[in-house]
Amino acid sequence: MKKLYFAHNVCLNSGYDLNIVKNVLRNSHFIIVDTIEEADTYIYAGCGVRGVWVDGAIQEINEALKKNPNLEVIATGCFSAIEPEKILNTVKTTQVQLSSFNEIVKNNTGKDFEKADLEFSQIQSLDDEGKNLKRKRLNELKLSIIMDLQKIDKEYGLAVTQKYKEITKGFVFYNEDKVTENITITRGCPYKCTYCSIPVGRGNQYTSVSLGNIVKKIEQALGQGIKNFLLLGDELGNYGLGTNDLNFSKLLIFIFEKYDISLSIRYIEPKPFLEHYEIIQKYCRAGKIKLLYVPIQSGSNRILKLMNRTYHISKELIEKIQYLRNSTDVVLYTNWMVGFPSETQDDIEKSKWLMQELNCHINMVIPFSERPNTPAEQMQAKISLQEKDLRYKQLFEFSKNLKAKELDGFLKPVSGKERKVLLSKIMRAEEYSVQFD
Repeated sequence: MKKLYFAHNVCLNSGYDLNIVKNVLRNSHFIIVDTIEEADTYIYAGCGVRGVWVDGAIQEINEALKKNPNLEVIATGCFSAIEPEKILNTVKTTQVQLSSFNEIVKNNTGKDFEKADLEFSQIQSLDDEGKNLKRKRLNELKLSIIMDLQKIDKEYGLAVTQKYKEITKGFVFYNEDKVTENITITRGCPYKCTYCSIPVGRGNQYTSVSLGNIVKKIEQALGQGIKNFLLLGDELGNYGLGTNDLNFSKLLIFIFEKYDISLSIRYIEPKPFLEHYEIIQKYCRAGKIKLLYVPIQSGSNRILKLMNRTYHISKELIEKIQYLRNSTDVVLYTNWMVGFPSETQDDIEKSKWLMQELNCHINMVIPFSERPNTPAEQMQAKISLQEKDLRYKQLFEFSKNLKAKELDGFLKPVSGKERKVLLSKIMRAEEYSVQFD
């Protein structure tokens, strides 16, 4: 029987699909091994969203080949579709195949990918982070902060530990307190942002998982006593696109009227967020929606237009997000991109202003990465790596200060010196290594 070794550096969305591949092959007489040396085949799922992550994936594969030169390599995930020639030219073996997740399952087992999903429960405790230490979300400093906060909670009768976990990357999605079932409901993205290669990486087609299969996954989890769910997709707000009777609002209404559960939503773009706001607001107010991930990307309408983001920063968008922030318990998560071609300091200031206005609980700052065959690749006025680094640090520091201010409000009973030391530690824990390309 063929022995397989799996590794990856992909996001949660692709990690979900990789878990399906693992499960199907494990149940089809393949053996999954723990070391590269004993494997026949090395299956690596790579991220293609940023160039440095593609390079990192290829480096990992080549390091594996040093340990076992006879490995057959299967490259899958977004990077295999976005940069196939680079993989074939730089992976140091002739035994390399490029395959989608669906192709791996179909070619090796004959099974339908979506049906295979129903055979497997994807609870939050699965290892979705992979073996790449650079992609690990938790570190020792964050874990020590938890110990500090637990002592403070006990001494002062507070509940800051829970709040910190709710708004901190590493605990959110990957290390939740309550067991959470992940369910992918869409794959691909219908939008054509000028910087983004995800539509190519995920197959150039936007698809929605059938309502029947979503219901089966929910009921299987409920049968195990799980009542917390994370809905996954590269863009969830267009769920049901191409059908006459389904959309995202109808999906939420159906789920919440039928089941007593809570949902986290990752991701919904601002345009469908506004289109489905009435229903989203209803269930946020009811405490049914636990987290909402809405990627804003920029506070500059000029930059958003160049990005082809299909929305603009409007009073309506700001007020609706602010309402959810101030009047419900939903955790708001968003992205901000820096270093897009022709970006100016004025554009950065607009992002800082909007970041403060929205005051989302989690702000992810991401440097622009030039992706092959995207319109942004051909744009003029590129931002240098040095300048991109400076702008990233500027916006990232701004976001950290907002988080410190948020947590400071929960630590008022703690003495000034002790509180200052702890907040400084929390801000240090937010740091992570970022490469620019």
